[in-house]
Amino acid sequence: AQKRIFAYINIWQDKDIQKIGEERTNLLISFSMSMRNKIKSIIERLIHPPYNFLLIGMLLGEKTHIPPELKDVFIESGIMHILAVSGL
Repeated sequence: AQKRIFAYINIWQDKDIQKIGEERTNLLISFSMSMRNKIKSIIERLIHPPYNFLLIGMLLGEKTHIPPELKDVFIESGIMHILAVSGL
């Protein structure tokens, strides 16, 4: 399948980015991103680490903060398929 990638860049620092204009935002995407951020914020506030990272990963697909030790526990206990099903 053609991915239609026309350019690829690396940005090393935020100061390298310059805003040159605004585009009308898609209301559905804007709403869903807002809800995603609210859900993440609520989870972070109510559930302590590392379990909050696990729940955020399972619900929102963010896997960067899940500690390797926690993944190892899932592997050792034979329930890694739970993380795999959620895309982690």
